Amino acid sequence: MSLQRPNGNSSSSSSHKKHKTEESDEELLMVPDMEAAGSTCVLSSSADDGVNNPELDQTQNGVSTAKRRRGRNPVDKEYRSLKRLLRNRVSAQQARERKKVYVSDLESRANELQNNNDQLEEKISTLTNENTMLQRSEEKNNYEEMENFGEGRRSGGGMLPLLALSAVAEYYRLPWKPPVTASLLAANTLVYLRPAFIDPVIPHISEVWFNPHLIFKHKDLKRLFLSAFYHVNEPHLVYNMMSLLWKGIKLETSMGSSEFASMVFTLIGMSQGVTLLLGKSLLLLFDYDRAYYNEYAVGFSGVLFAMKVVLNSQAEDYSSVYGILVPTKYAAWAELILVQMFVPNASFLGHLGGILAGIIYLKLKGSYSGSDPVTMAVRGVSRLVTWPLRFLNGMVRSRRRRITGRGRVGRGQTGIAGPGIWRCQSCTYDNSGWLSACEMCGSGRARGNGWSLNQGPALSSSNDLPFG
Repeated sequence: MSLQRPNGNSSSSSSHKKHKTEESDEELLMVPDMEAAGSTCVLSSSADDGVNNPELDQTQNGVSTAKRRRGRNPVDKEYRSLKRLLRNRVSAQQARERKKVYVSDLESRANELQNNNDQLEEKISTLTNENTMLQRSEEKNNYEEMENFGEGRRSGGGMLPLLALSAVAEYYRLPWKPPVTASLLAANTLVYLRPAFIDPVIPHISEVWFNPHLIFKHKDLKRLFLSAFYHVNEPHLVYNMMSLLWKGIKLETSMGSSEFASMVFTLIGMSQGVTLLLGKSLLLLFDYDRAYYNEYAVGFSGVLFAMKVVLNSQAEDYSSVYGILVPTKYAAWAELILVQMFVPNASFLGHLGGILAGIIYLKLKGSYSGSDPVTMAVRGVSRLVTWPLRFLNGMVRSRRRRITGRGRVGRGQTGIAGPGIWRCQSCTYDNSGWLSACEMCGSGRARGNGWSLNQGPALSSSNDLPFG
């Protein structure tokens, strides 16, 4: 009996090992359904046990859930990855299709904008051409209008001889002939007549019209300076030259030729420059360009207005301007308004620029004592040019004194060489009536030696000088 028990146990143990081996093979074959098998096994074991314990149920449910999460087989994983890959491919394909549609839409819009741009460029080109043609037409009309205005050059004959007669008569009665005024009269007249020997040299009037737009656009300085010496017809020239004859003689007689020439050159540049700045300022500040910034003008009248301001700066009496009695000091302003009323073609901005230039010149002259560099240069050139004449004139005077023997000794030392010029008692040098000391030796001016601006009594002191 005792020998049979171990045999029974050994046989039962070997059968049990065989059964476990067979179960392990089945489990290996059931790997894809591992999740379902595990859950079934758990449920069957629970049912066989017959225990209705809630805690045990919750524990079994948690274990089964964890097993399901861990027990995903490779097939499911590969299926899900393939499904995701397919979904991504579909999404990418749809995105490419949408992108193609969007790009196509953009291309169509770009083509449409390009067509619109081409049409706008054509319109701009057409408008630019039309604008250029209109500007040329306007310039041509302005030029033709000025040429028509200048018909007096051909039909107004007889006024130039009147100017020549007036100039000859005025110079004939003067003991001292102002050379700078005569040179300005001759220069303006020759530029207008254009004789054959200077016609190839001087530019045509169409090339020198004073126009702020063209001066700024092309940096054309010849329009800035040469336009003052051009006139459109004989009445224009004669009226300005008659005014220059009267003003020039009075100013040059009182100031001296060198200082007068310096003042004229300075006033030409200042009047033209102020007019240019006024036209540009009206354009920038008020966008007002039709009347002044594109205006064409020529003539010496702007400089004449500046000379009038200088001439009347120290006057205290009254003058008649076109029949209206006004203070002489403000006669230029009254003439500015009246000329614009009676002569609409006159350049209001040019005349106003001349008046402002004269005022600026007086302010600068009053703040600076002594001769300016331009005056010194002009005086040096005039001395060099007129030295032979002065030398011959001195010899003739000396010979006359020795031959005739008439007159008092020292008479020439205290006399005056001409209106507005006083002679130094120390060195007998002729000085301008504006100076209170001799330029040559520095001696003071004697009381009563010289003439005032109106050729009246002698200046009593340097405080009475017009520029003092």
